[in-house]
Amino acid sequence: MSQFGKMLYRIRKGGKMSRDFLADLSGVSRASIQRYETSDALPGKETFEKLINALSLTNKDEADLRAAYLLSHFPENFETVNDWIKFLASNDSVNALEENKSVIINKLDLLNDPGLEKVNDYIDDLTEIDKYRNDK
Repeated sequence: MSQFGKMLYRIRKGGKMSRDFLADLSGVSRASIQRYETSDALPGKETFEKLINALSLTNKDEADLRAAYLLSHFPENFETVNDWIKFLASNDSVNALEENKSVIINKLDLLNDPGLEKVNDYIDDLTEIDKYRNDK
């Protein structure tokens, strides 16, 4: 399960919401929510925003969920996380990044070298999967 999937599941269960209830509130199908939570798929930006709006989130939970979502879409061809953040900050399609980039950086700063290697391995794995690539 990806960090995003784990976090979505934790938040939903913490709010004592069933998948059916979240589906009704958000307009996202129960099956899609299950695929997101089990990391079989990632929502698009519009669907992600529907989920955010339907969940009763604290500011911290919202920032963490947005950071996990953004990290799950980390593209290849960037030498550093800062390069990626600068690119996203200049991209109008990702408005939430300004609020969440410090969360991402702070989380990466907490990782030791083996943890950073694992993040890089995960990014490498994601970039090999067509459905997660921007060029497909």
